[in-house]
Amino acid sequence: QTSSSSASLFTMNETFVVDQPLVPTIPVVSLVASSEFIGVCDDLILNGAGTTGSGGRAMIYNYSVMPGNDMTKVANVSEILEIANSHKNGIGKFRVDIPSDAMQKNGEMVFKLIATNFLGYSGVATVYVKKLHIPAPRISIQGANPYLTTRSSKLKLKASAEMPIMTCVDSSVANAKMSFIWYEDTGGFTGSLTDTSKNPRFLNLAADSLEASTSYQFRVVGFMTDTPNVNNSATVEVQVSQQDVVAQISGGSYQQFGRDTSFDLDASDSYDPDDSAGSFSYFWSCNATSSTADCSGLTIPTDNSTLPVPDLTLTIGKYTFTLLVVKGSRNDTAEV
Repeated sequence: QTSSSSASLFTMNETFVVDQPLVPTIPVVSLVASSEFIGVCDDLILNGAGTTGSGGRAMIYNYSVMPGNDMTKVANVSEILEIANSHKNGIGKFRVDIPSDAMQKNGEMVFKLIATNFLGYSGVATVYVKKLHIPAPRISIQGANPYLTTRSSKLKLKASAEMPIMTCVDSSVANAKMSFIWYEDTGGFTGSLTDTSKNPRFLNLAADSLEASTSYQFRVVGFMTDTPNVNNSATVEVQVSQQDVVAQISGGSYQQFGRDTSFDLDASDSYDPDDSAGSFSYFWSCNATSSTADCSGLTIPTDNSTLPVPDLTLTIGKYTFTLLVVKGSRNDTAEV
């Protein structure tokens, strides 16, 4: 009871459970190695900075390594990863640097990064790396891996390159000039990959060059122009996401007609930015939005891109016509 006779304050114990969200945030892990093939004198950098889906809080990063063949020993590398995973009481590091001398020459390794958000959901990515027994330039493709794009977007990939480190061998590179060649390894892309840019480090593909709901593996090989056997490569997976279809009614969102005028509502400008196989289905509806309006005299066609409205069919008033276009599992609406 409060000091005022007209007010009272009571409390009671309650127990409640905070459930998981209906649409949880799932981490999408990006794991990029400084190069797929590591020169004999080079360190290795593993970088998961492109990972998304933390939900606005700290992400937990956990690295591990498996030998790529029976001849590779990874004990030294595993110890380095365990130290990185214990950083900040187990939160871990998104980037790990592995010294050259910790890796076995000619050793093949598969690194795995598991990222877990505060909701307990995890994502995983892996990357293959081979430690060479000879010097090699360091080649990488800038950006996240996998790289997400759409069919209607231009694709621009850039290769980064560093000169071979020669500090641990008794040789040198006479000429610092490098050349680059791009490949697509799945065979799904049949266009040209040569001369897409004045700078050969760039791969530029025009919009609509890639197919929606398809993954591609683009690889760049960089080599010393005068000594092509001193080379390296990098690969990126390009995932082309499906886009929403777009419903459109020609004439704008507000139109005015006399009662004694016939008119058509035309949805033929609706389009699919993915230009995928299949046809549109069209569904029209009429809604009277004023007291004098009445849709009952209108015959609405089935699956037609055009809705004809004959003269004298509608009473004077305000109407909202809604269009639903459907193509496969995708749909969109428009109103006028």
